[in-house]
Amino acid sequence: MINTLQYYKKQLKEKANILKSRNSPFYFSTLKTTYKKNFTVLIYENDTLKFWTDNSFPAPFLFSESNFEDKEVVNAPNGWYRLKIIRTNDFEITGLYRIKKNFFYENKYLRSSFTIGLNLPSSVVVSTSPISIGKNIKDSGGNYLFSLIPSNNIINNNTDYNIPFFLFVISLILLLSATAELLKKTYKNYLFPSILWLSVFILFYFILKLDLPPFLSGGEFYSGEIYSGSFPFGNIADIIIVSVFYVFTVANLFNIIPLESIFEKISEKRPLFLYFLFIAALFAAALLLVDTSSLLKDIILNSKIQFDIRKIINPDINFAAVLVSTSALYLSVFYFADSIIRLSLKLISFLKLFVLIVFTTALLFVFSYN
Repeated sequence: MINTLQYYKKQLKEKANILKSRNSPFYFSTLKTTYKKNFTVLIYENDTLKFWTDNSFPAPFLFSESNFEDKEVVNAPNGWYRLKIIRTNDFEITGLYRIKKNFFYENKYLRSSFTIGLNLPSSVVVSTSPISIGKNIKDSGGNYLFSLIPSNNIINNNTDYNIPFFLFVISLILLLSATAELLKKTYKNYLFPSILWLSVFILFYFILKLDLPPFLSGGEFYSGEIYSGSFPFGNIADIIIVSVFYVFTVANLFNIIPLESIFEKISEKRPLFLYFLFIAALFAAALLLVDTSSLLKDIILNSKIQFDIRKIINPDINFAAVLVSTSALYLSVFYFADSIIRLSLKLISFLKLFVLIVFTTALLFVFSYN
């Protein structure tokens, strides 16, 4: 794998002047390709995908959206891949070797099986969390890569973590409820509520970044087999925890930041700046809405959770968790936008507010089109 990537690195160095002087993907066709089964090479230049050896891997167009950074193993919609990246000048040369094929629907042509060289039954599960059962796989340097786990054991093992995880989430909710009460009593002291919210933010950041508490990280909500995304929505557990933080922040926004007082002072001294703040707040709400929609789309397309109308009547635990969490995220965005509009109605005439909303909507359409 490394030898192949070095081969492309050498070619890129030799052709660097040609590639940089001509802004066209055509010149990447001058690279001599080496086809290997279950192995894909992607080359990004200045964050943009410019070259790929085959179409077997669903490659993102931008490297910054690839979720490749600091990863050794990648869970793609069609399988698990070993990942290696070599950088040279403005290029990221990415090698992906498929460990296991993974398909939601199987037939005589599509089989969820391990690649040649790994004589394992398809029922064995690949995991990026070290677990006592199964086999932990390491690289030549002794660094952990992934685990191979018998599927008949993984479900029982994960089920034991569901109740402790929900108790942990309930404890976070109770903590945030106590914090909200404290914010109500101290909202007139502008500095203290901000420091208090920042402390909560730091706490949640480390919970997400470090998968705290560690004894729960072996549960199915943390499993990359069910869903693997990018920070802060790395797995189902992260989505649940982030939704709790979103609801807390939006519900207590006016106690954390004295927005009403700020808007009133600005309306008296600089009314034009108030319009700018209102547009910026609506933009923030729109960005949050887009992020939430992208998250839901990614879960539908790239997770093992089946989205079916019948699941609403008889949901499994993962479907229910995603449904409640994403609903909370959507409601938080709508509540935030509604709060800003209600506050602005106190200070801006309805006609001006309507014009600002239309103007902001037009800007959003322009940005989304570009």
